[in-house]
Amino acid sequence: MINVSNFSSRGSAEPGTGEAGNLTIEANSISLDNDTIITAGTQSGNGGNISLKVADDITLGNDSTISAKAFNNANGGNLTIDTNFIVAFPDGNNDIIANAAQGTGGNINITAESLFGIEERLQNDFTNDIDASSEFGFNGNVSINTPEAGAIQGVSC
Repeated sequence: MINVSNFSSRGSAEPGTGEAGNLTIEANSISLDNDTIITAGTQSGNGGNISLKVADDITLGNDSTISAKAFNNANGGNLTIDTNFIVAFPDGNNDIIANAAQGTGGNINITAESLFGIEERLQNDFTNDIDASSEFGFNGNVSINTPEAGAIQGVSC
């Protein structure tokens, strides 16, 4: 797990106070598998932001998640992903989320040549989802920038 949050772990700050922090990763590729999580979580205020600049591809398998999630009244953080390809293996419950419970969902901005096996929809336990919603607040926005129409591909087994 790679994590930034305002949850209590060390120090004297009460859990859920202050900003969650930002996370930036620059890499040739990122492979998440077996419940691997990149997360920026918050319980109050504005969520942490995640920026991934990946030269080749990002692969997601077996319950892997990239998340800027907010709890309670907090607002979801933003996700910015710049890569060639995002590949989510089928039936893997792999998600890219920037959602919130009561606050505003975060924004997800993806720039990629193509996405395989993942699509924008509300997160559930059986599919690979891109979700910027809020359960009780305003939804965030999802922007997927690909060079050609139809670059979001489903993967069949």
